[in-house]
Amino acid sequence: MTTKIDNVFINLLRDIFVDEFAKPDILTNMDQLHLLLNTDKINEHDKKHYLAVPTLGVNDRKCIFVNTFHKHIDADTNTNTFLNKYYDFIKEYIKPLFPNEDQIVIQKTPNLRISFPNLTAIGAKLDDPEGIIGLHKDSDFGHHKDEINFIIPITEMYDTNSIYYEPYADSLMDYDQYLNLKLNTNEMFTEKFNKLKHYNKINITNKTRISFDLRIIPYSKYMEDIEFFRGTKFELGKYYISL
Repeated sequence: MTTKIDNVFINLLRDIFVDEFAKPDILTNMDQLHLLLNTDKINEHDKKHYLAVPTLGVNDRKCIFVNTFHKHIDADTNTNTFLNKYYDFIKEYIKPLFPNEDQIVIQKTPNLRISFPNLTAIGAKLDDPEGIIGLHKDSDFGHHKDEINFIIPITEMYDTNSIYYEPYADSLMDYDQYLNLKLNTNEMFTEKFNKLKHYNKINITNKTRISFDLRIIPYSKYMEDIEFFRGTKFELGKYYISL
């Protein structure tokens, strides 16, 4: 499902990166984020590391821009402009989708996905088929069965800089028949990637793709399984909070 939104996150994220790298003249378009790799803030050794295809679940989140984002988020969670806008966004656009729930369980901090040209937003698995990067469904990593993904693009998503996913669970479709997610920056996409296999390809669009991926669970559904998640990273107060 695709929903029209007022995307407040584009300028917020741009400001975070400009504050850190002090190159507003370069970052006029967020899909040119890869140009910041050529600034004097990043040495050649680190640049080579960031420009290598990572391994899924091991080092696929060890990117200087992802680290910068989380450093900003962790600096002051009470007065943080980004987090306040994030929670306001959820109240305006996502919580109304659950009219029978007094509360919803939300991912405390959204995942920041960055797909540089000639790279991908997620890491590869050792058993990935040729040309397929990070084939999985989120339940492979222990996520709640009723979890719902919301994807918010910071740049346009299309072709190889985006996601490929099966249209229904256990489809047994050939991977080249998977759907390709196309999103404009004034849209939000909703799907149950907990149940649907999805993957990336090497990004050959020459544009960096940036997006947020956050997960929501109806509060009543989470509470049904609370004992199963107690003591794990998916316990309320850790990976999730209620809103």
